[in-house]
Amino acid sequence: MQSLQKEFETLVKNPNSPTSGDSLKSVALALWYESFVPDIEHFEGTEAAQAGYLLDKLTRYNCLDSSKKDFLRSQLLSELKQKKKEYHLHPNSKDMLVNEWGASSALKMEFRGLMPYQRRNYKNSLSEVLT
Repeated sequence: MQSLQKEFETLVKNPNSPTSGDSLKSVALALWYESFVPDIEHFEGTEAAQAGYLLDKLTRYNCLDSSKKDFLRSQLLSELKQKKKEYHLHPNSKDMLVNEWGASSALKMEFRGLMPYQRRNYKNSLSEVLT
């Protein structure tokens, strides 16, 4: 299995990948319930826009710890906004975040698959599976 950073980069660089649903699940679970914080230093332009969209969307879920959410939103998202340089890929999308970031809407349907993992007791279920 790819490292989480590689999976995040694949989602950013190729959101239409046939394995994007599995990668999104892995990245989301690691971001929400583990210590994963993606490295965004090398993203510029379109990649910064896509990474910003992805992180913005994932940090809006209530299952993310508030201190981690604050860090991701104040540090990483602000840095990505500066790096995206007003790039707009889909300005007429119905998704407001896609428009705001100028990102691809390719992952929009994949986010629906994350619903079962957004429960308050999911963390307990995850630890039971790992033991």
